[in-house]
Amino acid sequence: MDNSTLRFAVQVGVALIAAYTAWEARKKKQRLEALAESQMSHETPLRAAIESEEPTGISKLFATVTKQGDAYKLEIRRDNDNGPITVDQTFSNLDALETYLSEKTVFRFGDFVAR
Repeated sequence: MDNSTLRFAVQVGVALIAAYTAWEARKKKQRLEALAESQMSHETPLRAAIESEEPTGISKLFATVTKQGDAYKLEIRRDNDNGPITVDQTFSNLDALETYLSEKTVFRFGDFVAR
């Protein structure tokens, strides 16, 4: 095998791995979205709780996502489920909600469960 053939084989291999990884990520995202839609179609909110280390110490954060028509409402409270609201945002779709969670909070969409 000459050098150019080997280089081509490596490039094809890398491309296949990248395509498979993207396909798996898309499949996982579709499963999460289907699960969220299924759970939220019964008007059951999705909830998550997490402890976050902050300069003042460890804080407990409680998040709730509810479906309101075609939109998704996110509320994040500090200290307990009835504590003061620190985030109150509405999103037009799950992609916007996921982006907000990953860029602005310690929560990830996979943290949420129906309860």
